[in-house]
Amino acid sequence: EEPLYKRPEMCLLPFRTDGAGLEDEDADEDLCAAVVAAKIRELLAGGKLNDGSPIKPSDIAIIMRNTRGKDSKYAAALEREGIPSAISNSESFFLSADILLLMSILHAIDNPRRDIYLASAMCSPIFGFNADEMVAIAALGAPTLYDGLLAYAAENPDHRKSRRLLDQLARYRTAAEGCAIDVLISRIYRETGILALSAKHGGRESLLCFLEHARQFESSSYRGLYNFIHYINGIIDRQNAFDKREAALGGDEVKIITAHSSKGLEFPVVFFVGAEQAMKRSGDSERRLIYDHRFGIAMQLRTPSGLSLVSNPTKNILLDFTLRRRIEEEARVLYVILTRARERLYVVGKARRNIEKYREDIPTEHKNLSLHSVYSMANYIDMIAYSSGCGFMEADEFLEDMPERLRMRLYPPEESVEEAEDGNAEFESESFSLPDGVSEGLWESDIDDAPLEDAPSDEALEDILLRRFGYEYPYEHETKIPRKLSVSRIYPTMLDPTTPEDALLVGEKERITKMGRLPVFATGSDETESARRGIATHLLFQFADLERLSRLGAREEVERLEREHYLSGEDAKRVRIPEVEAFRRSPLFSDMLGARRIWRELRFNTRLPAELLATDPLEREKLRGSDFLVQGVIDCLYEDADGGLHLIDYKTDRLTREERENPALAEERLRRAHTTQLSYYAMAVERMFGRRPKTVGVYSLHLGRTVELG
Repeated sequence: EEPLYKRPEMCLLPFRTDGAGLEDEDADEDLCAAVVAAKIRELLAGGKLNDGSPIKPSDIAIIMRNTRGKDSKYAAALEREGIPSAISNSESFFLSADILLLMSILHAIDNPRRDIYLASAMCSPIFGFNADEMVAIAALGAPTLYDGLLAYAAENPDHRKSRRLLDQLARYRTAAEGCAIDVLISRIYRETGILALSAKHGGRESLLCFLEHARQFESSSYRGLYNFIHYINGIIDRQNAFDKREAALGGDEVKIITAHSSKGLEFPVVFFVGAEQAMKRSGDSERRLIYDHRFGIAMQLRTPSGLSLVSNPTKNILLDFTLRRRIEEEARVLYVILTRARERLYVVGKARRNIEKYREDIPTEHKNLSLHSVYSMANYIDMIAYSSGCGFMEADEFLEDMPERLRMRLYPPEESVEEAEDGNAEFESESFSLPDGVSEGLWESDIDDAPLEDAPSDEALEDILLRRFGYEYPYEHETKIPRKLSVSRIYPTMLDPTTPEDALLVGEKERITKMGRLPVFATGSDETESARRGIATHLLFQFADLERLSRLGAREEVERLEREHYLSGEDAKRVRIPEVEAFRRSPLFSDMLGARRIWRELRFNTRLPAELLATDPLEREKLRGSDFLVQGVIDCLYEDADGGLHLIDYKTDRLTREERENPALAEERLRRAHTTQLSYYAMAVERMFGRRPKTVGVYSLHLGRTVELG
């Protein structure tokens, strides 16, 4: 006996038009969603599966070819019926419109001179800049959009939008320096109204989920806005995003999914909606040049007069092949949708022509089905009906007890669905016609009379194509230069044509592994305790009162920082007191006490030459003269009595027993691991202070001494 899904129930709603004869797509979609929701309510009220168990919401799936905003309409219709639902998109969670808008705002807070993100925030409904205002800002000729916005706000003090945006960015940047990322995002939600904006199309849940991810991230070892943005961008690049699909498929809810995301899944009851959607067909017939990897290039040719373009047999063959391939792909998509149902399949769509005419044509078309007729089918309704021979039912037949509100919407008392006499002609105009043959007037008489000797030779044509398709952008190397990097992410072979694994320094391998680690909400596992201990130690060195530390000792200073909330109770316990005491007795500490000036946790933004990012001589020559923005934090920089600068980086790395017993081995490891990174810090110091540091060193707390790096 044939499976039930091979004989689906097909419901066609009357084709609705307004008085001008134009389709009201939103009203039609709302009507389809209401009919489907009413049918689902009917199934949940008394429907049974084949094993006799009642149908639950989790047994039902609504599948559509693509969403295009339709998924929220079905979710809203189900909500009105009191039926829980879950929208599952195949796209990345972080690539949804609401999350992208929030990420643009976060990027603008972190660095407002990134034009794309700032423009995205400005043009969003939150800040509401229109095209005229954006053009007026760009016309000022400022180097960045942010500089243009500052100038525009200065020239137009009464312009509320620009003043509001600048004030909010300034407040958020100040807040980001001292609060957790989840607190900052909560404040953005509260003050911008983005939650209310996203609620209109079902995105509120995504934003709340994003807030929970930020809260979990803040509990990891890495904190702060910049690190959070870096991790999210890394997740997106690795396509390891948090798709809500897995969570959505686990609850007792009606699933609303696309055909693509339904692959590999099965449901007892499936509603295929939007079956009237036109299948993807090629617009290649209107293009002058088309390409296929099997056939090559085909193009339209000009007549000798140069006033018109004509097709040719090669292009017609390629168009026919492309059409067949697209229709076959649509058939495969339809197969995936129809085979998701284990027991019941409902196909719902809007009639594009007279339903009675459909019913008359089905037996004939089914009996005389041919390959040509399949290629001529305009939508999935045609493909299902003509291939299977099954008929349609209207909404009143589809629903045993149609709700009165639906009956009034489908069949208004004083209105009727007009059936155009030329409905077939309208339908046929929408369908795809196969390319004209040569015998149907493809070649004009003036082409036949054209002198063949004017046509280019094969060698000349090949030379033209190679020259045009082989063009290389002369500044391609500059597109590879990152706009901004943190010092910890720079390595010398970044822009080399090839970077063999063994070319990376040991320290760089360790750093890349560390920076590539996902946060706890992505991996489900916490950061290592050693990383937390290192952060606690750096906080101590950042806020410690050196005079008190010298007089009272490490334990007293740690307890003071804990009392004054510079260190949490957990961080205070993580500090290794003996190692801090050893630091207190070191020559470095004595030098710091006698220093003229000390900078601790010195944050900087500066530019470094781009040739630092390559070791290949040819690549370095290309990059000469270019630079990139570098962001970093220097642990300690102090100026001695003679004005010399000394750069120190604290390291809590654990050493092996052999390295502890043989300091030379420890020094070799520290130099190998950190010389490259500290050289970038030294360059940044030279850019900021106009002179290079006199000494550059690493203080190893485990070793208890300073290792100079040169």
